[in-house]
Amino acid sequence: MDISPWLQDTVTVLFRLSGSLAARGMPAYGAPTSVPARVESGARLVTMPDGARYNVTHWMTTLTLIRPDDQVFLPIDDPGGQPRRPLAYKTAYTKDASYTIYEVYFA
Repeated sequence: MDISPWLQDTVTVLFRLSGSLAARGMPAYGAPTSVPARVESGARLVTMPDGARYNVTHWMTTLTLIRPDDQVFLPIDDPGGQPRRPLAYKTAYTKDASYTIYEVYFA
């Protein structure tokens, strides 16, 4: 099952470079990358598999793994402004296991 037709939004992601530090010991990030996603908003309480609970205002579905260490600009964000940091993400699979789907949550 191909879900890419539902991924009508584009988010910009700065993936954290593993083990790399920039000036003053801050994390280093790669170049901005455009990622197809479906972005939604609203008040939502999300419970993670480990029992952690988060109040979120935005969430997105994508085929790209985006971790809490990465930085994200949603379509509503000013690209010159402050990027968002994901609170958490969940992983799911299509019924035939042909795709891994990620749901990423933001405050």
